[in-house]
Amino acid sequence: MRRVMSLYLPDWPTDRLVRATGRDPDRPLATFIAETTAAAKAAGSGRRQRIAAVNRAAARAGIRPGLPLADARALLPGLEVAPADPAGDAAALRRLARWCGRYSPWTAPDGADGMRLDITGCAHLQGGETALADAVAARLRRFGFACRAAIADTAGAAWALARYGEDGSGGAAAAAIVVAPPGEGRAALAPLPPAALRLAPADAVLLDRLGLRRVGDLYALPRADLARRVGADLMRRLDQALGTAGEPLSPLPECPARQARLAFAEPIADPSDLARVIRRLADALCRGALAAEAIGARRLVLDFYRTDGHVPSIAIGTARPSRDPRHLARLLEERLETVDPGLGIEAMVLTAAQADPLAPTQQRMFPEARQPPTPKLEESPSSLAREGRGGRTRKIHQRTSARLAAIPPTPPLPRKGGGSDGETDSRPLPRISLVPDLPCLHLAWDADTPDLGNEESFPWLPRLPRRKGTPPRDGGGGADDAEIAELVDRIEARFGPWRVERLVPYESHVPERAQQAVPVAAAAGPAPSPPPIASGAGWPAGLVRPVRLLAPPEPIDVTAPVPDDPPVQFAWRRRRHVVRRADGPERVAAEWWRDGNGDDPATAGAAAAAVRDYYRVEDEEGRRFWLFRAGLYGDDALPGQRQRVRWYLHGLFP
Repeated sequence: MRRVMSLYLPDWPTDRLVRATGRDPDRPLATFIAETTAAAKAAGSGRRQRIAAVNRAAARAGIRPGLPLADARALLPGLEVAPADPAGDAAALRRLARWCGRYSPWTAPDGADGMRLDITGCAHLQGGETALADAVAARLRRFGFACRAAIADTAGAAWALARYGEDGSGGAAAAAIVVAPPGEGRAALAPLPPAALRLAPADAVLLDRLGLRRVGDLYALPRADLARRVGADLMRRLDQALGTAGEPLSPLPECPARQARLAFAEPIADPSDLARVIRRLADALCRGALAAEAIGARRLVLDFYRTDGHVPSIAIGTARPSRDPRHLARLLEERLETVDPGLGIEAMVLTAAQADPLAPTQQRMFPEARQPPTPKLEESPSSLAREGRGGRTRKIHQRTSARLAAIPPTPPLPRKGGGSDGETDSRPLPRISLVPDLPCLHLAWDADTPDLGNEESFPWLPRLPRRKGTPPRDGGGGADDAEIAELVDRIEARFGPWRVERLVPYESHVPERAQQAVPVAAAAGPAPSPPPIASGAGWPAGLVRPVRLLAPPEPIDVTAPVPDDPPVQFAWRRRRHVVRRADGPERVAAEWWRDGNGDDPATAGAAAAAVRDYYRVEDEEGRRFWLFRAGLYGDDALPGQRQRVRWYLHGLFP
C-alpha cells in the first residue's frame, strides 16, 4: 500500500530569513509585500504595504498576515520587518525538498510552505514510520524550521493531518507527528474541518454556513446534491483524500532507477575518505544495476548530503558507455576538489542519470609486450614538424600526454603506374590530433571514421602504416577505441565537458565545410546547439584527404603547365619545393547557393574561384602536400578568369 508523508513548515518565510540573516528567533519578525490597489491609486498614496508572513513571536502579539504594515507597527512598535521574497522562498524550498532525498527518492515541494515524500518501502530503513517522521522533523527543527509531519495512505490525507492535527484544531498545540494507520484514512479525516480538503476559501465558508463543519459530515450526504450546491471541486478533493481518485506525485528530480547510496555513522570531510567512498559507490553501481541491465553509464551525478542541509553535487560524462568502476571513479575524483564538505557529509548518492546499452566485451587474456616509446615529433623523419606550423604543433604535443604521440611518417609516394618500394599494411590507423583553436581544446577523433584511402580508385597511393602490435580494428571498435575514449573522458573532467570536440560529417563537397566540430559530451547531457548536420551526411568514400587542413588555405607561387597539369614546383613560406610525384586533378565545383563572400580567401568575391582542381604532390624530400588551383585556364575559363587563377596549399599529409 502506498504511504505518503507530508511536511508542513508553518513559519517557513520567517524561519528562512532568520537562518539566512542570523536574527534573534525570539524577536517579533514579519515580512511585507507592496501591492497596488484601486483605493491606493485614488488616494495618491502609491503602493500599499501589507504583512505577508509572521513568526510565532509576532503572532502572539496579535500581528496577522494581511494586516497593513502601518497598523502592525502601531500595534507592535518593536516589530522587525523585511521585504517578502516569494521567489527566494520557493527556490529554498526546492533545495530543501532535494535534501529530503536522503529519506526517499520521491520528494517534491507542496505549495509554498510544505513538502511531500512518497515513503513507500522506505520506512523500515529508519525503524518504522513513526521513527522516520520523528527523524525528519527533528532534523528540520535543528535547522531552525518549525515543522509538523503526518503520514497517511494518500497525499490529501497526509496534507490535512499535518496542518490540522488529529483533532482538527490546527493551532500551535497540534501534535507535531501524526501517523494514520494503513487503511484508516477515512476515520482519521472525519473530525477535521472541510478546509483540510484543500478547498478554496469561499467553498470552505459556504460549507460552514450550511452547518457542515467536519469532513465526516460529508460522508452521508448525496454526492450529486453536494456537487450541485458547492461545486465539483469538493467531490474531487474528497475522493483524492479518501483514495478513491488518483493523485499522482511528481518527484522533484527524475526518479533514478540506477543509483548507489552510502550513509555514514559519523560525518566525514577528509578528501581521502571521500575518494574511498567514491570508489565503493562506483564499484557497487557498475557491478549492480549497470551489469544487471547490460548497460554503460554516459552521465553520472554524485550528490553529497551535508549536515547543514546543503546538497552539493558533481557530474561527469563519458564519450562512450562505460562500466569500468576504476575509470568512472577516477573521473569523479578529478572533480572532488570542487566540493565543499562544510561541517561534514553524512551520505553520498551516485546516480546514473544517462546510460546506453553496452554488451560484454572480451578482454585480452595476456598483457601485451611493452612497446618502445614513440619518437618525439622533433625526432620524426618528416621535416614538416620543423618548419612553419610544426613548431606550434611540437609545443602542443609536449604539453599533452604521451598517448597523444605523433602519427608515424608515411613512406614515399610511389610513381604513377609503378609499384611501391615495399609492401605496406593496408589496415587503417586511428587518427589522433590536437587542434590548438582556443578557448576550446579540439581532439579530432572519431571511432567511426572510415578509411579514406581507396585502393580501387587510387591503387598507387599507400595507406598509413600501423605500429607493430596494434590489433586491427573491426566494425565494433576495440581496445584502442576504449583507451581513446577514456583519454577523452579524463581531458573533459580536467578542462570541462564542452572543451573537447569531435569532427562529424557535414553535407558539403567543399573540403573545409565537409566536417563540423561538435562537443563530444553533447550526447551525454544538455549541450550548446551544434551546427546543423544534414541528414544522411557521411564520411566520403573513395577520397583521400589530409589529416589536417590549413584554415584558411595559404597562397603559394606555382610553376605549372596549363591548362590543368600538376605543378612542377611551388614556393610556400619562402621555401621552394620541387615536385617529384603528383596525382590529379580532382575537381570540386562551387556551391551555387552560396554568394562566394565567405571567409575563404580563395573564393571570396571572385567568380574565378568557383571551381577548384586539387592535386596530391610529393617533393624531392618525401613531403606530401595537398594543393588546389582556384579558377580555370583555356576554353573552360570565363571571360577575365585567366588573370584571377590562384594556387593555394590546403593540407599536409603525414
